[in-house]
Amino acid sequence: MAAYKHTQIGYVTAGAMAGVALLAAWTNRERRGWVRALIAGGHAVGAVLFSSLTVIVEDDVLRFYFGPGFWERRIPLDDVQRATRVRTSLLHGWGIHRTPHGWLYNVSGLDAVEVETSTETFRIGTDEPERLRQALDQARPNSPAS
Repeated sequence: MAAYKHTQIGYVTAGAMAGVALLAAWTNRERRGWVRALIAGGHAVGAVLFSSLTVIVEDDVLRFYFGPGFWERRIPLDDVQRATRVRTSLLHGWGIHRTPHGWLYNVSGLDAVEVETSTETFRIGTDEPERLRQALDQARPNSPAS
């Protein structure tokens, strides 16, 4: 059973990508139909894939994924050394990409939890940073909170 599960909807992200899909379909109307459909369809698929971010802390693993299960990551909780509530920069934006603080996985907002393992540091964007941090602290073996 999950100790923590939360899905954050990225309304702006999904809306922007859907808008770009519509714009691509409209502005590329002089191109062949299949090219227009490919451009618009690619953005529409992106809108679905990056419309939400689900984070789950369960048993012995932290997992998170975008949309309906795209780009899932699983981190064993015994690898997590520290979880810290942080604020990302507006310049770092949303999506999946490398920042000066490690990888960022985010669909909306600037709040995040920075997770440090023995091999990497990454940030998970969330609209519940304190709840996620507490769930990670409580679920980690050998953590001060457990």
